[in-house]
Amino acid sequence: MITGGQSYVSAPPAFSADGRSILICTGRVVSVFSTSTAMLVSELEGHEGDVTAVAVVAPPAAATAAAKLVSYCWTAGLDGVLIYWDFMAAEAVRKVQVGLPVHSMVVPNICRTTKGVEVPTPFAFVSVEDTSGLEGVIVVWQLDTGKRKFKPRLGSPLLFFAESPDSSISCVSCTSNQVYLLKMPNMEVIKSIAGIKQHISSPSLPASHRLVYGYDFTNRRIAIPTNDYCIQFYDLVENNEVSEVQICERNFQPVDDITMYISLVSLSIDGNLMCTVDVKLPEEELGGLVTLKFWNHGSNAGHYFLSTVIYEPHSDAGVSAVAFRPGRNMAVSSSLGGNFKVWVQSVSSQLSNERNNSGWRCQSVGSYKKKPMTAAAFSGDGSVLAVAAESVITLWDPDNNALVGIIAEALSPITNLSFVGTSAFLMSLSQSSRPQVAMWNVTNLSMHWSYSLFAEAACCSPDGTAFAVLTRLSCSAEQDGVLLLFDAENPSPVAYWSVKKTRGGSIAFVKGISLAANANDLRDEETLSLVYINSSHEYVVFDPQPTGYASIYGELPKLESAKGVSDIPFIPSDRPWETIFSGSSHVLPPLTKLCSTFLSSLLEKQTVANE
Repeated sequence: MITGGQSYVSAPPAFSADGRSILICTGRVVSVFSTSTAMLVSELEGHEGDVTAVAVVAPPAAATAAAKLVSYCWTAGLDGVLIYWDFMAAEAVRKVQVGLPVHSMVVPNICRTTKGVEVPTPFAFVSVEDTSGLEGVIVVWQLDTGKRKFKPRLGSPLLFFAESPDSSISCVSCTSNQVYLLKMPNMEVIKSIAGIKQHISSPSLPASHRLVYGYDFTNRRIAIPTNDYCIQFYDLVENNEVSEVQICERNFQPVDDITMYISLVSLSIDGNLMCTVDVKLPEEELGGLVTLKFWNHGSNAGHYFLSTVIYEPHSDAGVSAVAFRPGRNMAVSSSLGGNFKVWVQSVSSQLSNERNNSGWRCQSVGSYKKKPMTAAAFSGDGSVLAVAAESVITLWDPDNNALVGIIAEALSPITNLSFVGTSAFLMSLSQSSRPQVAMWNVTNLSMHWSYSLFAEAACCSPDGTAFAVLTRLSCSAEQDGVLLLFDAENPSPVAYWSVKKTRGGSIAFVKGISLAANANDLRDEETLSLVYINSSHEYVVFDPQPTGYASIYGELPKLESAKGVSDIPFIPSDRPWETIFSGSSHVLPPLTKLCSTFLSSLLEKQTVANE
């Protein structure tokens, strides 16, 4: 199991004594990063609750050179434990049980000074300027002259400021879950440590809006819409940011109004194509705009360039779903306005890598009884297009735009459709007052099985017959839930995991991630991993493959006990200790008879006279 996506700004960071490392609280561990490369060096694991404070113990001024190389720190957590670490060796030296959750901690530096020596008193000056735009601007004040210099904005409000002991480097923590390393004294940004950014949140957003994620199956990345109108690509294996793609230009002023948001993001299975939908909110019920954008992958990892912009792709109606066709440069978008459109990329753009030659056009339009189209998906081989017309599933030939079949109605409007690999099974998800997870057989156009349960999300594997469902526990006040793994042919779950913060969570299958240190590359290519990300952007990667004896040798056969087998005849002798263990092992009497006979032979027999 792999975890990641924790907050980097939940507590103030701390520098090592030599300024070469920075310690950052990330969930239940403390991550040690190099200040020269901003790469993760080690992690301090020992707390059972979130770490709330870290304090580096500075070596005495009169310490030897060898003593200064040893680096120690204290950490405190909500588990009520203080831990003293040698963080360069990532070893816990001592633990102190407090018994109550620790929310903050200060380690004073108590030193005795020689009399007659003047000890300067340091002061920290903090200046906060209300920019009213959440730009995160650093203002450098020159105290003797009153002059000030404005540094380039960081894009989000500032939380913490920390300085290394030698004053050569400092850091700023921002609400965007980023830590910037600054070169002093000019405060130039030299490196940044980026976690998963915050998503947009505002009361002005429509009630139907929910956070969406895109998944790059091949490259094991997740695409997250952020509050600055970007798509952030995050590596699930390395637990770091790969790149950012600016979908819309951000206006920092005014700060109190949200004027637009990214409603959908979808990637092709190979990660070479991306489609986004951004919505501009109307002002006084006027001026709303829906924009569909297609992006092509660039030469660098995680970088995309804009290919085509389509304004109002479905007139004045919103886009409910976008999906790419496997193996072809084709996509489908469904609309609540009552139709769906099939988009294809021009031949010239497929044969050239030039940006100017790239373009997408609408090939066909389809509808079914003018019902809102709520979900869409292509089959594993791309030969069938399934579109949900509220509670009815319609099957289409994507090349000819011909209706080839209709599946019986579900209990309520369908919000998610997905084919199970290359099989004939189709999964549907309904999330209204009558929730349902159903498995349909496309071959005979019938329901295979279903459950009446509310699911936050569901996904299917591109290969095989596995699919997963994320459901909430109705009695849980913390919105904890269960992640269920199914085989399409069997309604009984084959595995399950307890997860936290399921409201607004998402799940997806990605290319197999090696969870074992000695796993070979062949195993990675043949297996799948299941990713769960919660509303706090913390993710967990599960291995859905069986482990232990069953994964190597398969299931043990069920052996029935033999009936009607007579016991081996055994006649005790007068001197049993001489012959009791003689003979072959397969002809010896049962152990129950051997023990009683052997023990009785060792006891002295006495005749008791009757009175």
